[in-house]
Amino acid sequence: MADAVELVGESRLFAVVVRSLAVRFVSGSMLLSGIFAGIAAFSATTADAQFSCALASAVALTAAYHYFAIVALRAPKDKPATLTQQAFNETQVDAVRHSDWLATLGALIIDLHVLAGGHTRLFGVGWSVFFLVLMVGFGGFLRFGCDELAPSRSSDWTVQVLGVLSFLGAWICLVLVLLNLLLNLEHEDSDWIYAFSLPWAFYGFIALASIITRQFAPIGYPLALSMFKDVAYGALDVWSKANFALYVGAKALGNLDAVFGF
Repeated sequence: MADAVELVGESRLFAVVVRSLAVRFVSGSMLLSGIFAGIAAFSATTADAQFSCALASAVALTAAYHYFAIVALRAPKDKPATLTQQAFNETQVDAVRHSDWLATLGALIIDLHVLAGGHTRLFGVGWSVFFLVLMVGFGGFLRFGCDELAPSRSSDWTVQVLGVLSFLGAWICLVLVLLNLLLNLEHEDSDWIYAFSLPWAFYGFIALASIITRQFAPIGYPLALSMFKDVAYGALDVWSKANFALYVGAKALGNLDAVFGF
């Protein structure tokens, strides 16, 4: 019994260390890249480059603000959290994540279209912003209204159906946004635009992994899943926001090879 308690304690300590490192790394990366892109906006020589850098800076700094909030929520407590406290903490963190996405994705898709030279294929950029807001709304309903379809919270079949429809609706919105940006795209930055936008699909796969895991652990919130989400979402955010800000800043300053040369 003592060995089991010690093992649980070590697992919890490992999770706290990994999550603390992950969220602080992300918040620091966002802050650094946001400042860099902001400086580049003042040094850029064209209006499009200035606008792109300013948007990227705003996105990264807004994301940094939200990750600082996550750092505070993830701060280790003096006493081990109960299952209810763990679930509530995860709900708070996911609420911050959805707030971040709601605030930043619209600006980010506008910036990607600016980088693509204003290219659109299916509809105007304004509709892309609308679909992204709708996507976050669908995801928020799935997470908070349906508790990721966990059996203990979504025993009512109507909730399950609405949750599945919300998940599918979020995917449809994302596919439409990506097709509008990437279909028939021919631009000098095409490869990087693909690289910064296509990984958005992995956000949906992480949500799917959460849904599947919750089917087997409906009570509380699994510590391993919580840690996985912090690391996985953090990595995606760093790539799609922080690194994107570095890219547009370096491009505006004419020093792409110094940062993105391979």
